[in-house]
Amino acid sequence: MHIQLSDQEAHELHDLLHDYLPMLRREVARTDSKEFRHLLVQRLNLVERLVADLALIPTH
Repeated sequence: MHIQLSDQEAHELHDLLHDYLPMLRREVARTDSKEFRHLLVQRLNLVERLVADLALIPTH
């Protein structure tokens, strides 16, 4: 899949995901269900990867 974003949209998505990370990390830490924790860790890994990738977009 390919998603095309403008530089501005990519920066806004980066900021949105970056702001979501602390809440997601807290949710992982507080979850008792092994299955749900696994799902959240997968989501956390995805969000961290996307934040890192989006950070590579040059600013104007």
